[in-house]
Amino acid sequence: NLYPNNHSLNFSIYNSEKLSTIKNLNIIGPIKNNLNNFKTGIFTFYNSDISIENFTSEKSISEDLINCIRSNIKIDNLLIKDSSSDSIDFDFCNVDLNKLTIIDPSGDGLDFSYTSGSMRDIFVSGALDKGISIGENSIIQLDDILLKDNFIGIAVKDGSYIRGKYIDFIDNKSDVLSYNKKDGYNKTATFIKHIKSNKELRLFNEKNHILELNNSYIDNHNYDFEVLK
Repeated sequence: NLYPNNHSLNFSIYNSEKLSTIKNLNIIGPIKNNLNNFKTGIFTFYNSDISIENFTSEKSISEDLINCIRSNIKIDNLLIKDSSSDSIDFDFCNVDLNKLTIIDPSGDGLDFSYTSGSMRDIFVSGALDKGISIGENSIIQLDDILLKDNFIGIAVKDGSYIRGKYIDFIDNKSDVLSYNKKDGYNKTATFIKHIKSNKELRLFNEKNHILELNNSYIDNHNYDFEVLK
């Protein structure tokens, strides 16, 4: 267990030439970024190989609890509750994510930019923004995902490509959005099979983007586009 002094913590790994492992870490919060700014995460990994196993955290105050940049990231068995903004942010990374539970983030649960990889056995609930945000030319494979009570379940944007299967959507305000938020990107492509939900999903697919659910192409759907900006 880790009890941060004065509830403040900043842990960073930069340019490591060896694999760095964080294992069996239970952070007793609340915790905040002790750099007193929102420019980095409480945990920041840059240009490094990182393995995280059995990690828990509750009540973090930072732009990101975990911020990963230009790194190879493997995470197995993680629980995060009550992040003040995004729980985990990946920029220019390769990822292998397994058994993640993220509850009540005030931003995104998982945020991907220019990132490739896979995730399986993921539960995100109560995100005030996106449960899973996949943007800026990211390529992600999803398997066995549950998204519940989020403002947006999955957003695929700005040239990103995803393939998913066995995904369940429960009581999200919106379930799947496919669009470009920024200029200069190709259209997105989203393919999801074996969707578990038996109700009509709340969808938005911007014109000329590809959204295919259970082998059926989804045409343009009406949506208040201002909420996406």
